[in-house]
Amino acid sequence: MKPPVWSALAAWVALVISVANLWYSVIRVWWRERKASPSARLDLFDYHNKSGWHEEVRVVVTNHGPADMKEVEVQLFDDDGLSLELGDPSVSALWPKMPLGWLHSEESLYLTLNRSLGTRDPRAALIRWEDGRRSQQSRWIWLSYHRVT
Repeated sequence: MKPPVWSALAAWVALVISVANLWYSVIRVWWRERKASPSARLDLFDYHNKSGWHEEVRVVVTNHGPADMKEVEVQLFDDDGLSLELGDPSVSALWPKMPLGWLHSEESLYLTLNRSLGTRDPRAALIRWEDGRRSQQSRWIWLSYHRVT
């Protein structure tokens, strides 16, 4: 005697439902949690050498993880929303040059801000990166100074 077709169909439906349940409740949640979470701040360094006192501004970008950031690009903006690199072409705004290849989880990147006397103060940073999701990610962060001695 042949088993009914309905029982085979019910078994296939149960398999599809269990695979879908596994995908939506476990795998998708785990995959979404694997994203990078950057932050940024400005550090103001005062140091003395044989030619006198100097002041240096660094942009500190930190990846709070858990995923690694790839192809990291940082762009700084002034109060009016204009890019510092475009506003003063004689200045290389950040060193090392962008994009940077890799920033691991819980790792910080110290970028030196090279500017002239006419360069306006940075007020915001736009960080772009890839972390394994479908599209490139970006975050706009307002900056404040932190004095480091």
